[in-house]
Amino acid sequence: MINESEKRLENATKNAVVNKASAKLSAVTTQKPKNSKPPKQTLSATTGVKKDLKKDSQFPILTGGGPQSATNLSADRQAQKSVSNESIGSTTQNKEIDLFNFAVSIDNSKRAAAAARAGANDFADDDDDGWESDLNIDISAVATATSRKKSGFAGALGTDAYATACKVLGIVPVSFFANCIGAGTGEVVLKHRGLGPKGAEAIATVLETNTTIAFLDLSDNWIESGGAQLGRSLQINRTLTNLNLSNNRIGLAGASEISEMLGFNGTLRNLNLKGNNFGDKEAIILADGLKQNSALRVLDLSYNKIGDLGALALGTGILQNDGLKELNLAWNQIRVRGANGFFNSVKDNTTITTLNLRDNGICENGQATSLFLSKSDSIISFNISCTRMTDVALISIAKGIEQNYSIKDLDLSDNGVGDIGILALFKAVLASNCIRRVVMRGIKISREARIKFEELKNEKPEVEFVE
Repeated sequence: MINESEKRLENATKNAVVNKASAKLSAVTTQKPKNSKPPKQTLSATTGVKKDLKKDSQFPILTGGGPQSATNLSADRQAQKSVSNESIGSTTQNKEIDLFNFAVSIDNSKRAAAAARAGANDFADDDDDGWESDLNIDISAVATATSRKKSGFAGALGTDAYATACKVLGIVPVSFFANCIGAGTGEVVLKHRGLGPKGAEAIATVLETNTTIAFLDLSDNWIESGGAQLGRSLQINRTLTNLNLSNNRIGLAGASEISEMLGFNGTLRNLNLKGNNFGDKEAIILADGLKQNSALRVLDLSYNKIGDLGALALGTGILQNDGLKELNLAWNQIRVRGANGFFNSVKDNTTITTLNLRDNGICENGQATSLFLSKSDSIISFNISCTRMTDVALISIAKGIEQNYSIKDLDLSDNGVGDIGILALFKAVLASNCIRRVVMRGIKISREARIKFEELKNEKPEVEFVE
């Protein structure tokens, strides 16, 4: 019975204190006069029995000790009876305030702990206005980056380097890129994002330490001078295999650093420098890099302004290169003189399999092209469409095709050739044992030549003619 009474007494005491605290909060909110009397009775939430608040407040608040014995409770009642009503009210009020403050303190502590648990964002910085709010990083990527940082992988991923570089350069980080490096993504496509020189510099900083990105597309971002920093970073990077810097106007400085990089980097396989406004100077510089490189397999220099001098230099560079397989020089400004020097060098190369020279005025006589075809034993795909080819040039080129034992795909589209040149081509294709596809879009064939053409297709069904 005593234990049961003690438990009921404890419950009543706790309920009374909570209700007193609620009453105090209500009084503060409504700003009642100091002399206003609080409600004398309330309903216990646990027992449903009405208790007098003043009487309940006479019991001491338990702050972590065990249950009081019946003797101690009786002594406490006698002691409390000797206190005046005014003193009792004052004591109760102070205890209610203490309880309220304690509850607020606990609540604040919980909020602080929750904030601390949610604050593991390595990219956030509350001191930089506008920086954190623009970096909408996927929380899963952040968690991955954070765990890897603890395991020593943050440097390898480049997350810290990117955040720091953006802050130093005064730019807003690209959240998509941050997510990619945080998640350890191997392929990153950031084309058409307006990165500018500073954005490229920040990414270059990541490439110095990142060990996961193998494919990076930064096309059409007006990188300009930032291309130089990318070139310097790639001298250190050993994981990137495919880099697209097309349409970025990276200029002479960028070409210089990329050329230097080619002498050091042994992992880059595919480099796209299309549409960077390169002229002869840039081509000459890049050619020096090709002489020292054996890792690059694909190089795209199309849609630039490379002329004869640049073509001569590139031919020399490729002659000394034993790794390049595909070269795209379409839509440049190479003419017959440049083509002669280029083909004279490339004919002795043993690795080039794909060569695209579309939209260069190189085939007015066709002699250099014919010489190249007769000597090359590695060329498989050859595009000389829209190259100012004449009948005389095509007759010469046809002779080279007859002597070639490797070419399979030939594109002669959009050239102003007539029946004489076409008939010479048909004869060469008939004699060839290797050619499998001939593209002739935009070439007009007379009725007489068409008859010969149909006979050829019947004799060489393995050859695909595309008109």
